[in-house]
Amino acid sequence: MSGEVVSIGDRIQLQRIGAYPGGGHSEKVYTSQLLDITSPDTIHIAMPIERELPVRLPIGDEYYLWFYNAKGLFGCSAVIEDRLNIDNMYIYVVQLLSELGRVERREFYRLDCLLPVSYRVLSGEEVRAREEISEGDMTDEEVAKLLGTIQQAESDATFLDGVFIDISGGGARMTSTTRHQMGETIALTVDLSVQDEPRRIEILGELVRVSRMENNTGMWDNRIYFRDITKDQREAVVRYIFEKERQLIRQEKGFL
Repeated sequence: MSGEVVSIGDRIQLQRIGAYPGGGHSEKVYTSQLLDITSPDTIHIAMPIERELPVRLPIGDEYYLWFYNAKGLFGCSAVIEDRLNIDNMYIYVVQLLSELGRVERREFYRLDCLLPVSYRVLSGEEVRAREEISEGDMTDEEVAKLLGTIQQAESDATFLDGVFIDISGGGARMTSTTRHQMGETIALTVDLSVQDEPRRIEILGELVRVSRMENNTGMWDNRIYFRDITKDQREAVVRYIFEKERQLIRQEKGFL
């Protein structure tokens, strides 16, 4: 965690990962405060408050955290590691599970939908190659070698079919017949209609929660965080959501 982005004393909101980051309101949102940054991926936070009462968080539960300060809104996923009593004050030890990233507030609005999606699971080798390229500071030869690794992975990949059942500018919820592991990185391809024009969106996502669908033992519920999405792609997703929402409102009013 970068101290240049967040500071001790910043306000934090937490939502248990029962909905994907940036979407849904099925889980309560608690308020806390950043008390200390003990390592790059470990922080101490105050015991959360709900309606002026302290809230005990189960050890091992995973949450999405939002940090609010003058620089903006930043978010990441995390797990509650421990609860300490220091000077008669309870604090939580929290381990960060993903990189801290800037969050646009409009990313939080989600749309219920049924969107077919094609996707593939990235190997650890491909993920590392992509990360090294994004970090930069390497020779053209080294970049070419990493690009070759990525291109080979893409050509050898097996694509799977899924369905987005809701989507926001920050993530999606996808059903699949294949069981996946939380933390896997997947490459997603989805076709949208934006301003009456077809638009194919290719995004890298991180599986932040995987569970069996209720009342359907053959299907899996995957909560996805868009970890690598360009500004232009996010704008297209947000425009698609708002256009669909306007259509639904007009239908409800009998205009269509």
